Amino acid sequence: MDTKLVQLSDSLGSNIVALATPRGRGAIAIIRLSGPDSHRVVSSVWQPAARKDDLQPGHMYLGWVTVDGDKIDQALVVIQKAPNSYTGEDTAEIHLHGSPAVIDMTLDVCLSDGARLAEPGEFTKRAFLNKRLSASQAEAVADLVAAESQALVRLAADQLAGGLDSAIADILAVLVSVAAKEAAYLDFSEEDIASQETAAFAMELSNVTADLQALLERSTHVPVLRDGLKVALVGLPNTGKSTLLNALVGYDRAITSDEAGTTRDTVEETIILGDVPIRLIDTAGLNANPGRVEAIGIKRTLQTLDSADVVLVLVAPNTQAETDAFLRSNHLGDILSVKPTIWINTKQDQVLNKAQTEKPTDYISLSAKTGNGLDDLKEAITRHALGSDTMEGTLLTTKRQIELVKSALQNLATAQELLANKTPRDIILVELEAAAKGLARLSGTDTNDAMITDMFANFCIGK
Repeated sequence: MDTKLVQLSDSLGSNIVALATPRGRGAIAIIRLSGPDSHRVVSSVWQPAARKDDLQPGHMYLGWVTVDGDKIDQALVVIQKAPNSYTGEDTAEIHLHGSPAVIDMTLDVCLSDGARLAEPGEFTKRAFLNKRLSASQAEAVADLVAAESQALVRLAADQLAGGLDSAIADILAVLVSVAAKEAAYLDFSEEDIASQETAAFAMELSNVTADLQALLERSTHVPVLRDGLKVALVGLPNTGKSTLLNALVGYDRAITSDEAGTTRDTVEETIILGDVPIRLIDTAGLNANPGRVEAIGIKRTLQTLDSADVVLVLVAPNTQAETDAFLRSNHLGDILSVKPTIWINTKQDQVLNKAQTEKPTDYISLSAKTGNGLDDLKEAITRHALGSDTMEGTLLTTKRQIELVKSALQNLATAQELLANKTPRDIILVELEAAAKGLARLSGTDTNDAMITDMFANFCIGK
C-alpha cells in the first residue's frame, strides 16, 4: 500500500460498529460491523433460531438478540467475508426492530466485546483504503445519501458505477501517451526515436485540454443542483410578494393582507423546480417612508437582495414609476444590473385594461390568485438555475474534483505556452507529469492523508 496511506491504514485492524439507519423509533434498524473479528462480535450478541455450524455469506438468518442471557429482540443477521464485502473486510449486519432501547442494548454488547464506535464515513473509508472503491466512487456514496433530487441521484449513481473514473482514464491515457513519446526521445535521443513535431504535439495537448474543459463546463451547474438557488422576492408594499410565495409553495406559508406592510421580516421556504432546490425568500416591502419596525425589515430586504442568486422584482398595476424611483434613490440599480433579475407584473386579475399593466416586453405577467402566468415564471427561474445545459453524461460533482481538473488545465496551459516559446521538451514534460498526477488523484492514486480526511469529513456515521 502507498506509504502515504500507512497512518490511515493502521486502524484497519480494529473492529468497528455503528447504527446504519436513522436514530429513532421505526420498523427496523440496522447495525453494521466491520473488521477481522466482526463475526465473533455478532455471535456474542445474537444466536440463530436454528443451530448452524457456520453462517454462509449473503444469506439472512433469523435469530435472537440476547443480553446477559435474556432474549430482547428477534433479529436477522447477514455476514460477508473478506475481501468480498463493501469494506473489503469481514462484515456483518444485524437487522433489529427500531426500538431505541434495543439498539442501545445491542450496541453496548458489541462495544464491550471488542468493537469500537465507527467514525463518520469509516465504513466507506475502509472500502477506499482496501481498494474496493475509488476516491470518486467514495464521494459518490456521500452524494447518493445526501441527494434531494432525481438529477443528483442519477449523477451520483453514474459516478458510483465508475463513470467519472472511466472518462478520466480515457483522457489520462492520451496525456500519458503524449508524455511517454517525449520521454522516450529524451532518454534515447541517440537512437532512431524521433521527437514529435511541434504542430502534432500542440494538437495533442489542445485535444486533451478541450476534453477537460468540456467536462468542467458541463459541471458548472452541479453546485446549484446540490445547494439550490436563493431567490429573493422584492417590491413595494402590497405588490403580492407573499401571495406569490404561497402560490409557488402550494400552501399559505406567509400571511397575506390588503394592508400594506404585512411582511416585516424575511419568510423562507424551499421548493423543487426542474430538479433544482429553490430557496424562496419573501421580504418586507420597499417603503420609502417606513416606520421603525418596518425600517428594520427593509434593511433585511436589502441584505437579502445583495446575497440572492436571482431576484424577482414585483410590480403591481400603476406602480412602475414608484418602483423605479425607489430603486434609483436607494442605488439598487447597480445590484440588479449584475444579478439575474426577473421583472414581474403582478395582480393581473385586477387589471381592467392593457394600459394599466405598464408592461415592457421582458416582464412576466401573472396572477398569483388565479395561477395564470405561474408556469412562465417557474420556467424562467429554472433557466436562470441551469441555463441551456442538459447536464447529461459524466460530470464533476465535488469541489475536490473540480479543483483537480482546474489544476491540470493550468499545467496544460503552461505546457502549451512553453511549447509555443520553443522551450526544451524536458521542461514541458514537468508540466505534463504534474497534470497527469493531478488527474490520477481523481480516482485516488497518490492521494495524501489530508485529502482523504477531507473527503470523508461530511459523511454520516454508519456510512
